[in-house]
Amino acid sequence: VSRATGRPVQVVWSRRDDTRHGSFQPAETMKLVSGLDANGKALALIHKQAAADLSVLGPPDTDPTRYAKNGDPWGGFDNPYNFPAFKVDFVPVPCPVPTGPWRAVEYPSTVFARESFLDELAHAANKDPIAFRLELLEPRDTVIIGDTRIDRARLARSLQWAAEKSGWSAPLEKHSDRLRWGRGVACNTYFGESYITQIADVSVDAEGNVRVHRVVCVMDCGVVFNPLGLEGQAESAITWGLSAALKSQITFRDGGAEQSSYAAFPVMRMCD
Repeated sequence: VSRATGRPVQVVWSRRDDTRHGSFQPAETMKLVSGLDANGKALALIHKQAAADLSVLGPPDTDPTRYAKNGDPWGGFDNPYNFPAFKVDFVPVPCPVPTGPWRAVEYPSTVFARESFLDELAHAANKDPIAFRLELLEPRDTVIIGDTRIDRARLARSLQWAAEKSGWSAPLEKHSDRLRWGRGVACNTYFGESYITQIADVSVDAEGNVRVHRVVCVMDCGVVFNPLGLEGQAESAITWGLSAALKSQITFRDGGAEQSSYAAFPVMRMCD
């Protein structure tokens, strides 16, 4: 436009533009199936996932083998646990809106589903969720999955450190008897380079409102040259994860996103 008019042109990309016309993390559907033996030991895992490509990275490759080459689905294909039998299926689905990375690119939805399902398995096996995960990380070996090298010992250590720092084995401190209280855990490895465990203390009131009181995060990413950068990355990821889980959503109508500001797309604030 500037070249055509011969004059400077100011272009403003507002928050409203960004909210309504940016790229969106694609919706995904997953189905996980497993079985337990008489001792509560996991025998197998079948993980099926349907999701869209990230269009911001360019048009999808028509080569049907590329998903295996890329390790799709992330968090499914590179599952760090040692199931005796394991199968993962990925089905690409076209998406009608622009899609792009969301913090951890393609990991969030898959890892959320996988770790939630592991909690269901631990409950069915009548085992502690951390102890159940540690069993699935035996032996503490290093496994190569595709192009990713996963050190199960490092992930196990992050689980053990998080349990220690959070006081996992001690009774949960309740700030009010009128609430239902619980504690949850999840862990993952990012391309075998970083190993992360988080433990959250959570309460639910009579109306079903969820409040997260504390998150303990243990991260092993090797040698840290900038501790402040690591802290900022971890704390902001937790804050945006809580925003997505507890507050924010995007809905579409008549070909466009309905939300355009923080009034309709709420995020975590200082009071939260």
